[in-house]
Amino acid sequence: MRIDDNVVARHPATIMGLLEAQGLTGADTAGWDSLKTRETETFRHRLRDYNRKAASLTHPVSCYTRYYRRYGKSYPVQLQMESVVLKARDIKAACLAVETMFLAEVRHGLLVAGHDTSTLRGDFVLDAAAGGETFTTVSGQSRTLKVDDLYLADGDVILSSVLEGQAQASSLTADSTDVLYCVYGVEGVTRTDMEAFFDDLRRYILTAYPHASVGCPAYHAAVPA
Repeated sequence: MRIDDNVVARHPATIMGLLEAQGLTGADTAGWDSLKTRETETFRHRLRDYNRKAASLTHPVSCYTRYYRRYGKSYPVQLQMESVVLKARDIKAACLAVETMFLAEVRHGLLVAGHDTSTLRGDFVLDAAAGGETFTTVSGQSRTLKVDDLYLADGDVILSSVLEGQAQASSLTADSTDVLYCVYGVEGVTRTDMEAFFDDLRRYILTAYPHASVGCPAYHAAVPA
């Protein structure tokens, strides 16, 4: 993956984490549901005294809160956390490849995108938007990127952005068997944060898909240490 000079200039503390998983077939739904229930109960217990303001100041959610507030927006992962903790909603998605990602996302507070690698060319570039770039989201809506928003592209095709979410063309479906998970590490998010996230994500994937092959995470910093 290449990091554009725009990111180095505008978001020098950015780090991107990538993890590829292949062979996501033969799902163990019962095993996954059991683990998901245990993990969710543990998460709810840990946040039993949840307070939105306090949570928004807690690392790493605070890092994303600062990013989103510059654009007058709330951090969507924090809202997902609240739906699980305060509204007791289950984590449900069209496929287990997405459920595993969602569970790891709310447990760790990091922003993640999942892409079907069969739709990708592999010419990945992390860039900062000039403003005006457009793409179609998972919901089928056309979105225009805001100035300086971080986004990941595959050649000239936008895959996702921090503010606008994922593109429809590379989104995960029940037919997806090979997946690329991408963690956006905005300023303040560390490699250590990502390592803990990927450890859990790997465990979730291998529970849901016991025969899957999960690679090693790759980390790309805008300015190497």
